[in-house]
Amino acid sequence: MEKNVIKSEQVRIDFCCRPPYLVDLHTHSTRSDGADTPKQLIDNAAARGMKVLAITDHDIRPPEKIQIDQIQEDQSRKDSVPVMMDAVEYAMFKGLSLIRGIEISCETTAEDCHIV
Repeated sequence: MEKNVIKSEQVRIDFCCRPPYLVDLHTHSTRSDGADTPKQLIDNAAARGMKVLAITDHDIRPPEKIQIDQIQEDQSRKDSVPVMMDAVEYAMFKGLSLIRGIEISCETTAEDCHIV
């Protein structure tokens, strides 16, 4: 067997190369100390070809719904109407699996401790 390679009938993982798809399992939105809204995190991850995204804000449950802009059915109008959509469904629409996580802060006698 080659060095750093695991083989099976379904999967071949080469640890020296790029993984088969991109994931980010630790992100923060504007709901804690991040710069982007949950929708922006989803949009940015999808635009970069990611397949899995976890939103793990500090000490707060991730939103179940996010605000998106829905284009008016009347095409003569150029405005959009904000609507609420399930965050997991929106991510799936963008081709992304969304994990709704949380980063829990805790105090210990050691250093700063966070549990994701």
